[in-house]
Amino acid sequence: MSDGLSQSSVYTIFQDSRGFIWFGTGDGLNRYDGYELKTYRNEFIPKVISHNNFYGYKAVEDRNGNIWFSSRAGIVLYNFKTDKIDYFYPLNDTISFTGEFLMLGITGGNELWFCNANDSIYHYSIPSGRLRSFTIQDPTLGPKQSFYRNADMDANGKIWYTLHYGIGSFDTRSYQFNFYLSDYYKKHNLTWTGDFLTLPDGDMILACYKMTLRFSPSKNTVQYIAGDSVNSLYFKSVPDRYGNLWLASINNGMACLTKDGRKIIYKNIPNDPNSISGNLVSRLFIDKSDNLWIGVDGQGIDKFNIAPPKFNLYRSGWENTGKLGANFIKCFYETTDKKLLVGTHDGGISVLDRKNKSAKIFNPEKPYKNTVSCFTTDSKGRIIMGSSLGVGYFDPTNGSVQLIPADFSPSGVHGQTNILSILYTTDHHLLIGTTIGLFGGTDATGDFKPIIKYKPFISQYIYHIFQSKDKSLWISAMGNVFRVKFKNEEPVIHESILYGNSVKCITEDTIHNILWMASENGLIKYFPATGKYDIISTKDGLSNNYLYSVVMDEKGNLWLSSNKGLMCYDPASRNVETYDESDGLQSNEFNTGSFYKSLSGELFFGGIKGFNSFFPSNVKPNPNPPDVVLTGFRLFDKPYKEQENCAALNDVILSYPENTVSFDFAALEYTNSKKNEYEYMLVGADQNRVSSGNKHYARYSGLKPGKYLFKVKASNNDGIWSEEKTLLTITVKAPWWLTWWFFILLSILLIGIGYVIVQLIINQRLKEQRIIIEKQKAVEEERTRISKDMHDDIGSGLSKIAIMSELLKTKAMKEEKTDMKKNIDKISSTAGELVDSMSHIVWAMNPQNDNLENLAAYIREYVLDFFDDFNVHCILDFPETIQPVHLTQQARRNIFLVIKESINNIVKYADADEIKISLSVPENIIYLSISDNGKGFDMNSTHRFGNGLINMKKRMEDIGGKYEIYSEKEKGCRTEIIIPC
Repeated sequence: MSDGLSQSSVYTIFQDSRGFIWFGTGDGLNRYDGYELKTYRNEFIPKVISHNNFYGYKAVEDRNGNIWFSSRAGIVLYNFKTDKIDYFYPLNDTISFTGEFLMLGITGGNELWFCNANDSIYHYSIPSGRLRSFTIQDPTLGPKQSFYRNADMDANGKIWYTLHYGIGSFDTRSYQFNFYLSDYYKKHNLTWTGDFLTLPDGDMILACYKMTLRFSPSKNTVQYIAGDSVNSLYFKSVPDRYGNLWLASINNGMACLTKDGRKIIYKNIPNDPNSISGNLVSRLFIDKSDNLWIGVDGQGIDKFNIAPPKFNLYRSGWENTGKLGANFIKCFYETTDKKLLVGTHDGGISVLDRKNKSAKIFNPEKPYKNTVSCFTTDSKGRIIMGSSLGVGYFDPTNGSVQLIPADFSPSGVHGQTNILSILYTTDHHLLIGTTIGLFGGTDATGDFKPIIKYKPFISQYIYHIFQSKDKSLWISAMGNVFRVKFKNEEPVIHESILYGNSVKCITEDTIHNILWMASENGLIKYFPATGKYDIISTKDGLSNNYLYSVVMDEKGNLWLSSNKGLMCYDPASRNVETYDESDGLQSNEFNTGSFYKSLSGELFFGGIKGFNSFFPSNVKPNPNPPDVVLTGFRLFDKPYKEQENCAALNDVILSYPENTVSFDFAALEYTNSKKNEYEYMLVGADQNRVSSGNKHYARYSGLKPGKYLFKVKASNNDGIWSEEKTLLTITVKAPWWLTWWFFILLSILLIGIGYVIVQLIINQRLKEQRIIIEKQKAVEEERTRISKDMHDDIGSGLSKIAIMSELLKTKAMKEEKTDMKKNIDKISSTAGELVDSMSHIVWAMNPQNDNLENLAAYIREYVLDFFDDFNVHCILDFPETIQPVHLTQQARRNIFLVIKESINNIVKYADADEIKISLSVPENIIYLSISDNGKGFDMNSTHRFGNGLINMKKRMEDIGGKYEIYSEKEKGCRTEIIIPC
């Protein structure tokens, strides 16, 4: 009840297809997921108030996952989708179907069979709602007699029911009745059958009044199984898959009829938490993982796993065939006839005959109870024990002890010192480790010399004595380990190692020449050849550093006992498997020196509550991976749609603000639920799986719009993992401003706005362009007008001056007026130059010349005309076809003036007879070069050219171009002009 069970009397136990365990009680229905119990109760019904929520007998599940329960108030239906229960009334008949009914079974997945407690079997078709009834036939019942019946359906769909004497059957296919055992029941005065069970071979187990029978319908034979009185009546039974039959008793607890014919009784033992909690067992059930669930009337539920145990457990009261002297175990030894000697604290020696399930205890009462802490054998095979009585020979047949003379007390009082370890060496030395040092003696003659104390180990606390393959002796004391060899019958310390480490046990890996030591600081891996060692501790996966023993099995694995259970360490992989009390260990705490490995490879470890034995090869993991289910789904930490079963949810759609969710989930494997572990992942939110250990809860907040998959995988108590399972798909809807239709409308709107803006910008730019074009056109028209006016007006005037100067010059020559002639020549020359300059200006201002082709033509004309009066050969390297490159007025004028200045300089200074002017347009640049074969000049003395070079460079920079000049003395000169286009 303290764990949430609605009542402590359980009458129905059932596991559904998803893995949940259901408990029907006298006050409600309970669903268990390994962690929590959920209770279901029916609404109040006045006419059946006393039994309104009493659930008993059988439950069945249909193919839709709905569960049909028997109750004393009628049939109760659990609806999987709504997670609710309610009474079921066929044909809405609330009168005939209110009362006690028994669920029998389902055929075909949806054909329901049930009966009332007296006279009718019913067949209800779930899909069609059709109901048929069949009157139960009982030839053993007299007229007007009534009989409370029990009934059930076997795996073949045949219904079996109790007769007044015997049993009957009803075939659900042929609708035929048959009757059995009437005469047998009358002969043996069997008037009641409490329960029956069909076995896999077709035989039936009949729990009758006073006895339990096995009946073979095919052979019509009866076999007595158990019981001989009312108190030993076994009225419920269940088989396991190992060939055993489990029986529930009214007053005698529970029994197991084993496959090999043994009968094991399980009864309540006061103050023993490992016994069943009561002797009135009301229901038995075995789940998918071999867990036996036991309904104990008034005590709730017990559970234990019936699979072959990993570890055999022995403690006082072992199988009711004997007992240990005490549960505080100190040591072990197996005799040649397979008897197991168990030394205990204050309980003497228990001699166990495990084959015959018997035990003997040898414990002298005087002068005090005997604590036996260690065993060894001498060269003759005699058993030597170390105990609180001293050291002596022990005879397991009669329990006699022959003490070997020794004084283990500093004060000379015999038996006051605790003996911790004992070893008989290969060279016939008997070594005894105590709490006050090392003692020993030899039996070279067959009898031990008096035991003496060895001086090198005075006051040493000796935990363990071990002899390695090379016959070296290793003695572990408190805070030290000594390597010892005998010399002149005295032990000599060869080396002291591992100072500060208290080693409790030593064993040897003879293949790899390693000593393994169990210490209070962890497992020590010691290399005798080098003296080096490693310590393996909790940092490396051990559950506890305080180790009591280390034993190597046949596969080289190391078994370690500790204060936190038993560990198996694989030195090759460094993997650690940990086992605790829930795995069947006597407890989590073991004892120093309480370990043993038999010749057959069986291991023994003792602790404070008994001991365990096992063969390591039989320690196999639980093979059943868990079923994983969703047990809770919350939105903003509140249950999501309480009218629905979250386990039935597949897809959930949430609105945009609903973005905080949490999940409860469970691994429905009940062997040891506390050890089940989980990994989960919300695909869409998590990048990797989350390992949550045994935590079975997850929460996410601030989920963005999108689709999410919640996936979970789980392991059972032995680390066997299930497949990853998607428990729920969640879709968080986007807000209206993030929906696809909003994006489409927004896109259309933005495109429309963009189109309008672009049109406005284009129109504005077109308008601006028209204005610019109009301005340019006006400028060009003005340039044309000015050039025309200059040509017509100024040009004609200058020409007229030149003509008149020529006339005056002619007249002055005739009249021989020399001075006048000179002035007239000067006027004429100046006028000619002005005409040429004005011609250049007019050409530059004319917009029709704003291209490279016209510039090239003009340069060609000017250069050829210029050099016509000089004895200089001019080469023009111009392309035949010139690209249509636009040039501004300034660019044309500056280029022309630079060329003009360059050829003037050549004529004035170069003393050249050949000049070459080249033009090309490579990759969006205009390239002009002017070269001559004159005398050149020193580039370091360009001052002779004054401002000319500076002006030419400046003209090119003004139009974004470059001007470079290259020259050497007697090697001519080259000018380069580069303008981007």
